[in-house]
Amino acid sequence: MKKLLIPAFTLLIGTAFVTTACRGVIFDTIRDEIALDDAQVTGDINSIVRFKMKNVTITTTETDSDGNETTTTTTEDREYLFVQNGNIWMKDVNDAATGTPTTEEPETGYNGNWTQIGKPAANIIKLAADSTYLYALAAPTESDDDDSGENIETGRIVYYTTTPEDSSSWTAITFGDYGSTISTSYAVSLFCTNTPQEANRHAYVNIGSTAIYELAGGTATDITDSTSYSYVTTTTITDGAVTASAKSAAILNGTVYFSPYYAMTTNETLFTDSTYFYYANGDYLYYCDGSTATQDSSDPGDSIYAMSYTSDYLILGTDEGLVYVALSDEIPGSTATLTNESSTLSSYYEVWAVLAVDPSQTAAAGDAYGATTFSGTSASFSNVCLWAYYQGRGKWNCE
Repeated sequence: MKKLLIPAFTLLIGTAFVTTACRGVIFDTIRDEIALDDAQVTGDINSIVRFKMKNVTITTTETDSDGNETTTTTTEDREYLFVQNGNIWMKDVNDAATGTPTTEEPETGYNGNWTQIGKPAANIIKLAADSTYLYALAAPTESDDDDSGENIETGRIVYYTTTPEDSSSWTAITFGDYGSTISTSYAVSLFCTNTPQEANRHAYVNIGSTAIYELAGGTATDITDSTSYSYVTTTTITDGAVTASAKSAAILNGTVYFSPYYAMTTNETLFTDSTYFYYANGDYLYYCDGSTATQDSSDPGDSIYAMSYTSDYLILGTDEGLVYVALSDEIPGSTATLTNESSTLSSYYEVWAVLAVDPSQTAAAGDAYGATTFSGTSASFSNVCLWAYYQGRGKWNCE
């Protein structure tokens, strides 16, 4: 068994200590850029996941010129975003800002519109989704026998549901000989393709770098020896293979490509299929058209944990904050500073999750989300939270 003081994603590094004396430096810089809002979703977040819920009840109210109200109720499939911080939060993907920014304070007036929902009775440390199900990786704990006040982590459990707002609907998945509660002897990684197009969404579980399972609700299929996939490391593409070290996946021309590193994405949009996928090997960025894989010459210079595509930039989450990499004809090039990311999602923080909501838009024109955890000693607990960029605000702020 393993002692657990603060629940965290199995593969995340530990929380750094805060040096109070240095805190003023970063806060002064941030205040020069934007007045920070209070975060609605705080704590360590390492997944921002798309999931389409089916038959959602939508109620709208309209008022005519005489002041009479008409209420209409319909059902429809609706796209949501989900994040975790021990709990699970959801947000309608169409909801951006609420409130009205004023002339005096044009950067304020925005609100996250996130709703905390039901969840399995354990700390949720990762989310993933496919075209039908939302998945949650949970870390159940129990009190230590020596009455020290510490919690003991008892394993890992992966749950699935089609109705995530209903806490009773979450059901545990059994993984062959590993069972439904996977021993703490194994590191467990939950990941997905997270594509704009629902049909291309697939979810996977890595158990101890010994087995890879593809998820389909309560069915977990061992694909460790499958020949229906491809695997990429640096510039080497191994066709028809998947290995047990996979930690991320992307889909191109109907083929799923796995990587042993955390960050992958494609240039797929809601209405166009991908022609490239992008991936990281430590601090190096690569791109691939399915036949040729190439290392980007710019080298962002930081360990890359997450990435998301926009029509003119890749947004990278790294061990030293948020980084934008310019795209020219879909090929990554030099890094750039677009807005206030150097003082908000900065080198004081690691960024383990990023998502551009509409990849067909430019980085400046679309909504985007990122999440911070500690990196440098000048970081502050109040900035470990979910962040958002809205086109109407034009800057990053706490979400």
